[in-house]
Parts: sequence; C-alpha cells; structure tokens
Amino acid sequence: MALKLEALRGRILDTDSHEMIPAPRWGEVFGERGARFAESANDLIQVTEQTAQSESFHIARRYEDDKVISPESVWGVRGFDAPSAIDINRREATLDEMGISRALIFPGMGILAWVEAHGGGFGGMPLATPERIKVGFEALEAFNDWAIEHKTDRLRIPGILTAGKPGTTPEDLIKNAGKMIKAGLKVIHIGTGHPPAGVGFADAALDKFYATLAEANVSLVTHPPAGWRIMSEEWNRAAPGMTFAVNHHMGEEQLVGQMALGGVFERHPTLRVGCIESGADWIGPLAERLDISLDSQVGGGMTWPFPLKPSEYINRNVRVSVLAHEPVERWLKRYPEVQNVYCYSSDFPHSEGQVWSLKKFYERVAPLGDEIVENFFCKNAQLLMP
Repeated sequence: MALKLEALRGRILDTDSHEMIPAPRWGEVFGERGARFAESANDLIQVTEQTAQSESFHIARRYEDDKVISPESVWGVRGFDAPSAIDINRREATLDEMGISRALIFPGMGILAWVEAHGGGFGGMPLATPERIKVGFEALEAFNDWAIEHKTDRLRIPGILTAGKPGTTPEDLIKNAGKMIKAGLKVIHIGTGHPPAGVGFADAALDKFYATLAEANVSLVTHPPAGWRIMSEEWNRAAPGMTFAVNHHMGEEQLVGQMALGGVFERHPTLRVGCIESGADWIGPLAERLDISLDSQVGGGMTWPFPLKPSEYINRNVRVSVLAHEPVERWLKRYPEVQNVYCYSSDFPHSEGQVWSLKKFYERVAPLGDEIVENFFCKNAQLLMP
C-alpha cells in the first residue's frame, strides 16, 4: 500500500457520471424541444419519479444547484442536492474537489428521450404513440446539441446515436457519427438491444463506421438502458427490480463477444469500446469462455484466423466500469488476462454510486499492489478518455 490515495489526486479518470437536470427545468436547459418532451412524456416522468425516490425526485420541489463544493458535498451527498448535479457549469470545480481529471458524463433527459424515440415501454414506462416518438427524437437532438455546447476536454459527454431506428443504414451511422465528431464530441453512445442498422456488431457492413470512430480516436460506449429490448418487460415481471443481476449485461456481452470473435478488433486495432454501468461481473467469465470455446474449436480441427486470443482483444480494446458494490478486487485476481478492462466509476450524483466511493474502492484495491491501483483508477480508462 505504498501508493497513497492522495497521490492519485488530479489523475483519476471516472468512467461513469451523469447530468441530473430535473424535468421542470428541461425547457430552460434544453429549449423548446426539452419543454415539449417534458409535457409529452409526463406519465413517463411520473414513473421515473416513483422509481427514484432515493434521489429525492419530487416534481414540486425547488431545484437550485447551490450546494457549496466541499469534500463532504461531493462525496457525501447524492441526488439533486449534490453540487453540479443540475448546473453542468459547476462540474469541473466539482471534479477538482474530487481529484478527478476527466469524467464520462451520461444523460438523464437524453436517455429518457432515447427510450421514447424507440417506442417507449421500458421499465414500466408507457408505450409511445407516433407523436410522442417524434417528440422523443426532437428531445434527443436537443440533448446532443447540449452535449456539443457543454463538452470540454475534461467533461466527456457522449452524443447519442440512434442506431436502432427502423430504416437506419450503415451509411446513416457513418454520416451521423461524422457530424458528432466534426462538432467535437469524443464519445458516442450506442444501444445494444437493437441490431445497429439492422446487422450484427461484427458485420463487415459496419467496418466503415468503426473505422470512422477509430481514426478520430472517438470511443464507442454503452450505458443502460442500452440493452433494452433484450431485457424485455415479460422477463422482469416475476421479480420486479431484481432481474438486473440476471440480464443487465446481456446486450453488452453480445456486443463484446461478437466483436472479439468476428474480427472487429483485428480489423480495427485502435477501436475503443466502453461498457458503462452494466456491471463488471460478466467480462472476465466472457473472456474465459471465449478462450475455452476457441480451444475446443481448434482442437476439433477448425482454424482460428486471428493472431490474438479473444481475451487479448478484449483486454486491449474494451473497458468496463465497476459498480460500487462489486468485488472488483476478487476479479482482478481471478482474471489476470483482462485486468486492463476494469475501471473506476463514481456514478455521481446517482445514489447507487454510493457515498465516498473513491475511498471505498481504494481500500479494496490497494492490497493488490501499486500497479493495479494505478491502472484501475488512472490508466485503464485512458483508452476511453485519451
């Protein structure tokens, strides 16, 4: 435990944090498109309110981002009361207090708009009418415009790509990603529950799309509910709220597995892929399983056409954020072949990220040695935030 936590200050990379702008302020922040979405999706918002009581989501309350930035507020307060939860202009000062160099910042309103634009129906939310779908797409565009306006080198806000929209072609993905890249975004979010442009993740039809990202050093990331449609509501009814442990990673596992087996990482060796807030319990077993499957195929007379094993491609090209409750120290020892994939995340300001997460993670990882500490908190995530 020679490397102290204080020595990491200013170098830590956070792979999961959020804007948490409440619905009553969407019009003010995202303009007319945000206001229309708040009005159109009022029942959706009410469902979200009911499932976010721990975050003090109360429509009628006063929302002012005026909490003093201090160690106690940035690590001990969660929800709308956390400093910079609402006012993104305060986020860099919050990162300074947290000792974080750069952070991926995922959407609140944008994620709900993404669900609505793709037909609604996720997590108890109502199905969307054609008019609501239209408003959802408009709100999604408003979020992407906001992301472009508020991006900085430290605040890596992803543009949301509607790869699962019916009729989308690989050429559309290239065109839309190109617009985001030209506008300066360094991270692009994609869903995993819908085949992108109607094809599998390893399909050669997506090669020019992947090349566009790789050449620009832009990361392709997922974040819940990216796997929606795979995690259908029918499966969730038997144990509402508990099936996350079973299906939270299904879309991400399919994405990474197809890319590793299908040669995507061989054809695009500098492609950067991040699976965020989908847990990290699945990535080690997946890498192990793919390698074992490879051994079986080769032993049976088949030829593996690539120079690296699946686990080696995963370790090189993929990063996964670890949730606060997960025993990452166990996996770092159990799966040394993919130690590079595991990354720190705060989930700030969401409550499931837990309070004082940095200190808690450090206490669990530090016994494994300075190199692992350095990698987990600072180096591994450089792939996603160069």
